[in-house]
Amino acid sequence: MSKGAELGIGLMARAPQLGRVKTRLGADIGAEKATAVYCDLLEHISADLVTETGKLCGSAVSFCWFADPEESIPLLRKQYQGFEDFFGQCDGDLGARMKHALETLLQRYQYAALIGADIPDTSAGHINDALAALKEHDVVLGPTFDGGYYLIGVAKAHIELFSGIPWSAEDTFAKTIAACESAGLSYHLLETLGDLDVLSDFERIKWRPNSVDI
Repeated sequence: MSKGAELGIGLMARAPQLGRVKTRLGADIGAEKATAVYCDLLEHISADLVTETGKLCGSAVSFCWFADPEESIPLLRKQYQGFEDFFGQCDGDLGARMKHALETLLQRYQYAALIGADIPDTSAGHINDALAALKEHDVVLGPTFDGGYYLIGVAKAHIELFSGIPWSAEDTFAKTIAACESAGLSYHLLETLGDLDVLSDFERIKWRPNSVDI
């Protein structure tokens, strides 16, 4: 995808290392199977989501990867195609890392958005809707059923959205909306989707892994 894209999508994801990914799912199905599911998630994003977004949005959207740990980038670059570039994540809590990632993207693109690897039902349609909404709103959010969000898009990395927010909590989304309203930022909401953290989450999502029977 072209560096002239309007929207830069940043995938914030860990390298698929046994015991470091999908640990809650691992408590249900074992660490090896959970890591295999995570590898399928990454493949789904790098192949299906990137490809379908390209078909729908053309060169308007470009994908980058913000990796943890940074030393994994050479391997990730070889294994997963379709990403414009790879970056390491900065130190700090999730808010600091997200703000840094958005600022990095905004140096290249007019708009920036972040997604994670835990929401496999994220589609090209959601990303296309986010791009359209960013042309009329300050912030775009894709809420999740557990109280967080799977996508945040901005034209400016507003510090209010990343400071004083409880991360990975049932009120993360609500607190972020409150921060938008307090700062006078307009926002648009995408469809609510489900996280994949534990085995029971498969009841709320459509996607299924290729390498593990669920």
